[in-house]
Amino acid sequence: MRFATRIDRRLERELAGLDVRRPVAETWRALGAAANRLGAWRPSYAAVRLVVLAERRRRAERDSALETVAWVLTRRIPPTADQIDRAHERALRRRLH
Repeated sequence: MRFATRIDRRLERELAGLDVRRPVAETWRALGAAANRLGAWRPSYAAVRLVVLAERRRRAERDSALETVAWVLTRRIPPTADQIDRAHERALRRRLH
């Protein structure tokens, strides 16, 4: 079995369509099957883990930013910058834990 230290771009596209909330091991197995199908090198577990964790973080940041914007827009009195920062941090912590 051949393992790649970096993830092939074609496999990155496959990853974009997967649910990254699944366990990393399931994602690694799915990408391994895709690599076999595409004739690419199978990504290492460590490489997939790093990419999945980064994608989870990216999505959490995006979703918490949207949640914060919605919170700001529904306020009758505009919040201060400090209140917005705290609301965003709370939303991000909820999504990451």
